[in-house]
Amino acid sequence: MKFRFFIVSSDEEFLPDNQPNDSESEQTDENECMDEATNCTQVHNWQDPTGNLFEFPCNKTNAVTEDFLRKLRNNDPISFFFLFIDEEVLSLIVENTNLYAEQEIIKAIVEETISPNSRLQSWIDTDADEIKVFFGVLLWMGLDKKPTISDYWNRDILYTSPASKYMSRNRFELLLKMIHFSDNEKCLPNNKLFKIQPLLDLLNKNFSLMYDAGQSVTIDESMVPFRGRLNFRQYIPTKRHRYGVKILKVCLLSGYTWFAKIYSGKQYTAQDQNMSVTTQITMELMTQLLDEGRTLFTDNFYTSVELAEQLLNRRTHLIGTLRLNRKHNPHCVTKAKLRRGEMKVQQSAKKIIIAKWKDKRDVLFLTTKSLPELKEINCSRGKVVKPSTIIEYNGAKGYIDLSDQMTSYSNTLRRSLKWYRKVAFDFITNTVVVNAHRLYTLTTNDKIKITKFREIITKDLLNHAMPQIAPLPQNTRKHILQENSRSRGRCVLCYSNLSKTLNRKEAQKKIKTSQNKLLGL
Repeated sequence: MKFRFFIVSSDEEFLPDNQPNDSESEQTDENECMDEATNCTQVHNWQDPTGNLFEFPCNKTNAVTEDFLRKLRNNDPISFFFLFIDEEVLSLIVENTNLYAEQEIIKAIVEETISPNSRLQSWIDTDADEIKVFFGVLLWMGLDKKPTISDYWNRDILYTSPASKYMSRNRFELLLKMIHFSDNEKCLPNNKLFKIQPLLDLLNKNFSLMYDAGQSVTIDESMVPFRGRLNFRQYIPTKRHRYGVKILKVCLLSGYTWFAKIYSGKQYTAQDQNMSVTTQITMELMTQLLDEGRTLFTDNFYTSVELAEQLLNRRTHLIGTLRLNRKHNPHCVTKAKLRRGEMKVQQSAKKIIIAKWKDKRDVLFLTTKSLPELKEINCSRGKVVKPSTIIEYNGAKGYIDLSDQMTSYSNTLRRSLKWYRKVAFDFITNTVVVNAHRLYTLTTNDKIKITKFREIITKDLLNHAMPQIAPLPQNTRKHILQENSRSRGRCVLCYSNLSKTLNRKEAQKKIKTSQNKLLGL
């Protein structure tokens, strides 16, 4: 018996039984392609380039704002960190964390699911200083990798660290469970991002207030790894983490993240039947930066003739690589056979240029800013000839790649069932830290490494820990034998002192039970 195996994509539909055979399908596709090429030529009127393109004057430059100068207290790294994690952000986290803890305690009491030894029994409302210490512990965990979270409080010589004294393990795990950024009882229907959107809105406001966008911006995407159940989880095979939550970012050439948006599915973007999803997403991300003569750099996922037309209507240029199968591409360019070093260029009636350049392989790109010219540059291979548009594009995208690289250093993310918590920690411990580092280096001209920058912030955050209660004088504390006692127990004084340096189980082993009682407190 013979078996046949087929791989069917989930996005494709099964064909009905009355479909034509292969030869008929190929003939139909060829006719459709010819019709599309004819329509494209008629509508966009592709012809040899004239170089007569739109010129949009732009006087914008990347620079710190007056809000930045007003809020900056000192030139130390922690001050730059608090430009983004300000009092408003901390107040949001404190308020919603305490509220969620209260809701969970009430729910457990009503349902009678809370046990006498539950950590909820010992819950105490948190405050801004404790949240700062909590973030400091998170950053420390990224700098000092250990197998599990509990190992950070392990007293074994292989794991012990003085940083664990700033917050107990029980308190950290309880805060980790209760950390929240919105009120669950005020969730709007069909709002998938309600758990994280209030925090993201505040961070985006601070991102744009601290730094002005210059002439050139780029759109980048990153993945927060997540393999749990989530209906807008993305799968991108070219990324290092293939499964996760996709973050769309508007970045400046300095590597600064100016605006960020969580992609929750194409059905949740602005619905416009006349535009593709990628064009709608791009126009939404660029809402605050249009009509000022800027230049947008995009990769082949976003670039299209349709997007170029929409941006030109808003006085914005577009430069980016292009996919062969995009609509309205001129077939005389996409199907041109070139030798290495040759370039084929066409210009539309709407002043959009599409060109193909042959290097090791074909490179298709689009520009509305200037006519591409072959230029000689020096690189690791020696002197090479590249189109001027490709040189400008590589320079813009290089800063973004550097920003992504710095984000990956000392990453604090761990496996979690709560997607919103992972995304929030990625923004706070990665995006915010990298933005603060960029502003610090641009302002102080101190070329400090990102790892050292994280270390300084971590130490300053941990210093917000509550000071240890000073011990009472020894003459006020006494050990005396309790008379007529029928039960045995551990000395309260010895246990309280020893539990500060050892965990609960080890402290219980060290202190023997006796009929002693602590007096004089």
